Amino acid sequence: MKLNKTKPPRKHAIWLGAFPKQSQKLNSPALAHRGRRLALAKTMTVRSDSVASRKAAEVDLKNKYRARVKVFLKMPENQFCWCCFWRGVSKVRRATNVHHSHGRGYHLELLLIEYLWIPCCSKCHPEWIHNNIDAARDLGLYAPRGEWNRIPK
Repeated sequence: MKLNKTKPPRKHAIWLGAFPKQSQKLNSPALAHRGRRLALAKTMTVRSDSVASRKAAEVDLKNKYRARVKVFLKMPENQFCWCCFWRGVSKVRRATNVHHSHGRGYHLELLLIEYLWIPCCSKCHPEWIHNNIDAARDLGLYAPRGEWNRIPK
């Protein structure tokens, strides 16, 4: 048996309560020909729930990311900076950062894909890779042209 649930009444847009004089002007008879606009204004709702849930999901994703980065950098093959090694720097430093070779994605969809991570030191990552994109691309540290922020095929 299916129960009929009634939806809670929709909240009006915040500005209707915050600016009562302006909302009264919308209701004036002089603007009767703009009835459609008034009907739209009355049905506008505040959608803060979706924004809050999106932010909560983003925070949860970033917390998972930080935990996985710690594990990733403790692996024996990821303890030293690959950028220093591939560039032929005489003293290869310990990796402290993770470089995302294809970006993090517009909506963080690439954030947790570990095969796109490259362990880097704190000097190479901000100072060399992002300032020398063409050279980094030649070394395989950066996505090919047109592939940035896209999942590789």
